[in-house]
Amino acid sequence: MNRARYVGQSYWTPSLLHSDQFTIIGTALVWKQCIAWAAPNVILDRPVGQWYEMGRMPIIGREARFYPSPAMPNFVQEIFTISEDGNSITSKRQTADGSTYTYSRQ
Repeated sequence: MNRARYVGQSYWTPSLLHSDQFTIIGTALVWKQCIAWAAPNVILDRPVGQWYEMGRMPIIGREARFYPSPAMPNFVQEIFTISEDGNSITSKRQTADGSTYTYSRQ
């Protein structure tokens, strides 16, 4: 599964549109994101149209966990689960509304 890449639908709010991409590199899941559009009043810390790395997470079993900050080492923001057949990754957000997203292997 090394170098397997997963993509899904773009995520949007009324003020932001972005896409996510995940790549398995060895025993890590690398999460990249690209902001495709931002409303005029939104202040961004990254340029629109460029991919940037959100994080590298160790894969344990079929699961990777995203911790948003070293200052909060026990706070898991999202859990990514690789399907048994390796054809998809499901993200379960641990905050706010508990959203779930599925990304397909390309």
